[in-house]
Formats: sequence, C-alpha cells, structure tokens
Amino acid sequence: DSVNIHGVKINVGHSDFLINGSVSNISRALTSRRGSPIKVDFDIHSDSLNINDITDALMKGAVFTEKIQKGEVKIADSDNDEVINASMASHIDDSERTAFVVPSNITANLHVKANVVQFADILFQRFEGDVSAAGGAVHLNRLGAFTPMGSLAMTALYSAPDKHDVRFATGLVVRRLNLHEFLHMMPEIDSILPMLNSMEGIIDTECALTTELDSMMNFKFHTLDMAMKLSGDSLVLLDSETFRTMSKWLMFKNKKRNMIDSMSVEMMIRDSKLMVYPFMVDMDRYRFGISGSNDAAMNLNYHIAVLKSPIPFKFGVNIKGTPDHLKIRLGGAHFNEREVASSRQLTDTVRINLIREIQNVFRFGVKSGRHVQLTRSEPKSTPAEYVVGDTISHSDSLFFIRSGVLAPPPGWVDPDSVVAEPKKSKKKSKKK
Repeated sequence: DSVNIHGVKINVGHSDFLINGSVSNISRALTSRRGSPIKVDFDIHSDSLNINDITDALMKGAVFTEKIQKGEVKIADSDNDEVINASMASHIDDSERTAFVVPSNITANLHVKANVVQFADILFQRFEGDVSAAGGAVHLNRLGAFTPMGSLAMTALYSAPDKHDVRFATGLVVRRLNLHEFLHMMPEIDSILPMLNSMEGIIDTECALTTELDSMMNFKFHTLDMAMKLSGDSLVLLDSETFRTMSKWLMFKNKKRNMIDSMSVEMMIRDSKLMVYPFMVDMDRYRFGISGSNDAAMNLNYHIAVLKSPIPFKFGVNIKGTPDHLKIRLGGAHFNEREVASSRQLTDTVRINLIREIQNVFRFGVKSGRHVQLTRSEPKSTPAEYVVGDTISHSDSLFFIRSGVLAPPPGWVDPDSVVAEPKKSKKKSKKK
C-alpha cells in the first residue's frame, strides 16, 4: 500500500530533482468510493531550479489535458517518453494557457531545497520551504531565498479545485531588490502603478494581496485587494514630461539630478482603485508630502504639498487627468509634516493577518466554503480627507508671476512697477 523512494532523479525542463520519501494509501485511493487521497511525502533537492520551466510545464499539461477531455487530441501510442513529449508539444501552441487545476485526490507534503532558483529574470540562492497540496489547493509555506544583496520570504495559497474557481493569496517580504526585478516578479502591479516604470533603484517592500484568477491565469482586477509598502534610498526618477514640468515650476537648483533621497509609501488597492496614503519625499532643495488616488483607467487625482523649499511659504501642486492629458495646477498645501512623518504600519499588520488566515484556510480545507480575504481596517486619515483647493492667495500668485512660474493674465501690470504720480500742492491765492 506504500512505496518508499530513495535517490530518484527526475528532470523537468532545465531542472533536475533528487527525491527521497514515500507514496502511501495507494490501495485505498484506488478502491475507495469516497475518494480517499493518495498521500505523498517527499524531500526534494535540486542544484538549480527554474520556476519558469515548471510553470510552463504545468500550463502546457493543463492545456493538453483539456484537449484530451474534449476529444481534440490523443496521447501517442508509444512507450517512449520522448515520443510522447514530442506528440504533446505538437498539439500545444506556446501562446495557449489555461488554469492548472490542483488534483483533489492527492495529499502532498513536500520539503524543497535548491541552491539556485530562477524566477522571472531573477536568480535567487539558498531556496528552501514547504509546499503542500490538499483539497484542490497548494500551500506555499515560508518559502525563503536570498540574492547577493537581499532576501525574499513568501507564504501563499493557490486554490483551483476547477478552472472556473481559481484564487490566489500571498504575503510577501522583499529586502534589497532592484525595483525592475520586483516588477518582473509581479507584472500585474505595473498595470495599476505604471509610474514605477519611470523609477529605478534598490527597494524594500512588504505586500499582501488576494485575487481571483481567470481561466488564463490572469488577475481579475475587480477582485484584487492589495496592501503594499515600498521604501528605498537614492531612487532615481527618470526624465519625463512630468519631471521637466515640475522642475521648471519649482525652480529646482539641479534640473538634471532627478534623485529621490528617500521614500517610504504605503498604498492600498480595493474596488479597482489605488489609494496612496500621505508620504514624504526629499528631492533637490524640497520636501514634498504626496497623497492621492487613481482608478484602473489611470484617471489621476493627486496632491503634492510643498513642505520645505526656498520659497518663503508653503503651497501645493494638484495633478489631475490621465498621463496623456495631465492638468497641473497650483494650490494651497493641505497637510503638514506631522500628518505624514509617522509610519502607519498598515501593510505589515495586514500581511501578518493574511498569512495566518492562509494557514487556517488550508488547515481546515478550502472546500469548506471559506475563502481568503484581505481584512484590514481603514486608517483614521485617508486621502479623501485632504480636499485639494485650486486657488492660492493673491500675494502667493504675485510671487509666482514675478518668478516666471505662472503666466501673467492679459493686461497684467506689476503693482510695484507703477510709479505713483506726485501730488499737486494747492497754493492759496492772494487776494488783491
């Protein structure tokens, strides 16, 4: 009823695995009407593990299985694995994708170790963690890996009892990773935060998200809930039309040094809307407080409060519209340093709560009717509370016009340039 496995080597794509462990409950699984699952307990070691190849193999296997069920293809009549693989490949286009359904008749506990792991375009070292499967779901528990500079820690749940009910949840911590590498890991974030593509540098991030997936393994964006904290030092803001406009308006001392000295921002996604909570950015001679929101169509509504600058008063910059049609207006500053200086620490709390919920849901069974949700309490202050005004005082307007930041209205004359006419003295006429 059980089989012990010692030192078995298998190959998937460019990855070789050394497997030790056991497969049990075989007879009961084959004879039981109640569908008693086969039990798998493996220790798996690999010198090099390519997650891209494994994902590709799972996707192609799911596509091929679906075509067999529909009667569109047949498995090659051969005992040669190479012939069978070639037959499968000939019936699958590289662009075809479908959700990988987790078999419900298998219970697996895998402890995985690898010296080098490739995920997207990133190479990690010393990868280790537990992978469990049960009830149509896969639980990635405490996966950890390192880069030459930083580290990755992740707990996740992939639930797919069938291809029409696919869900994903993860709690993720990344330390000292290149921003572009992080976006390659989670390309879906790029669709709601395209401004990150204009930045580069080394970042730390904490992330918690839950979402439903369609049959092609894409995020269903309207179901995405996410909390993320992104922080870094010496981040570079690449040249863009927005930067050129801002550097002109704000009279940057160095219009070519687009370096952000430090940044720590927390953001939330819910109901297809991104909310960015107030955070500070130091750049050039300025300190900015930034908050706002945008929807999936990239309709922006952001406010930048200029908290420290060579200009002798505080003011704000209002950014509205789409990236192709931005409207940038001056206004009053609507929050101060005290309101943005302290970290809210929302993301860390949300991530820890989500990891606990993932573990509980997997322990009690994903078919019990429970689904992982991103539970969070809203902060006391939200971007909506910072109502942006579109006007500045008369004296402030006068300062910007004289500095060349604002264009003067037609027929405008600087009051200080007008020379007052001398008053005529009234002499008393002498009576003759």
